[in-house]
Amino acid sequence: MQQKAGPPFVDRIRETIRRHRMIARGDTVVVAASGGPDSTALVHGLAALGPELRLTIHLAHLNHRLRPEAAEDAAFVAAMGRELGLEHHQDSADPRTLAAREGLSLEDASRRLRYEFLVRVAHDAGAAVIATGHTLDDQAETVLMRLLRGSGLDGLAGIPPVRESGGIRIVRPLIETARAEVEAYIRSVGAQSREDATNRDLAILRNRIRRVLLPTLEGYNPDVKQALARVAALLRDEAEAIETLGAAQIAGVLSGSPQAV
Repeated sequence: MQQKAGPPFVDRIRETIRRHRMIARGDTVVVAASGGPDSTALVHGLAALGPELRLTIHLAHLNHRLRPEAAEDAAFVAAMGRELGLEHHQDSADPRTLAAREGLSLEDASRRLRYEFLVRVAHDAGAAVIATGHTLDDQAETVLMRLLRGSGLDGLAGIPPVRESGGIRIVRPLIETARAEVEAYIRSVGAQSREDATNRDLAILRNRIRRVLLPTLEGYNPDVKQALARVAALLRDEAEAIETLGAAQIAGVLSGSPQAV
């Protein structure tokens, strides 16, 4: 991938994409666009890389109908798509009904519906890649949240930079970028974004981790977010090594190899 000088934010995205082999030149990419700061920065960043990587970018927004301002979020994403000359796809869903029917939390029901929608859009658009706006901060919050819940190795490995779902590659180009960098980039390009008021609700565990626990831990280590992200990366490597070793052992047993344990 050819390196070109650009804003530090865009350079970081380019390097993350290269390191984790997220996107190939000429790919069609569906970007999950909520209208919030993270996804808005991702849209603008990928649009800046679009000519260099010859990307075809589609925006996808799912209205969960959970907040009074949800329709305004959808309109914002549509306007952003028109402004940047990007095709956009929208739909609505009812996570409350799904949560009640299947005994899920509202957050889990919303997430399931959102990813099902993104995969549908990707198939319709002929896209091989879905990009989401998870940041370094999201990674740190996820590791802490799962630690508090007593998760095992896979859980503490956090958010994978790349994973497969329904034959589609789901990538997180901002996973090595701090939220402060996201906000600075939005200001630098003069972009607007939407604010989700529920992000201030301290009844939600992730918000308490973000607004109370992480700032406290930063008093002990100002780079605690980066440290937690490193832990997640190390545990992902260990989990992959264990899986590979286990598969080799199983194959050995099935083949009757005397070296199999």
